[in-house]
Amino acid sequence: MATTPAEHHVSGIYVDMLVGFFGQSMTPERIDEVLHRAGETRSLDELTDLGSWSSYHQFRRLLEERSNLDPTSLYEQAKLLPDVMKASEMSQAVQTLESPGAVLASGTSHNPLVPIRQYETTEVSANEWTIREKFEDGFAPFPEFCDFAATQYALIPAVFNLPPAGACQPLRDRKFG
Repeated sequence: MATTPAEHHVSGIYVDMLVGFFGQSMTPERIDEVLHRAGETRSLDELTDLGSWSSYHQFRRLLEERSNLDPTSLYEQAKLLPDVMKASEMSQAVQTLESPGAVLASGTSHNPLVPIRQYETTEVSANEWTIREKFEDGFAPFPEFCDFAATQYALIPAVFNLPPAGACQPLRDRKFG
């Protein structure tokens, strides 16, 4: 397992994007309920600080409690979320590349924003990619993260003013363990 500083599992950039997804798909009261149910003690400003970090468990609780309150997956709501992706800090970096395919081709096996994950991207044909991700040893996979990741990938085209991708297949119903 790669060395990861304690509790530095998920960058604030990802948490900011997740909270942005909340803002587009939930009322402020519902967002407060997610935070409360997740046991979150940080303010929204602290959560969305791009320089902050969340632990695997903190991020997992946010995703799971969102799903408990709204069983509609983020991926199913992707058409509501392109503006969140366009406004994200990652969008600026993504826009320096020429296309969604170039974004996927530029990836490496590790993402410094989520150092507990490994990635593999394969171009199948023009505009079609296979993306495989897995957690490092010691971090259990869970369907809500798959949903979050699938939503991010589906929204990459939105950064280029294209409609969200439609063929992502999150493993939401897969048995993990």
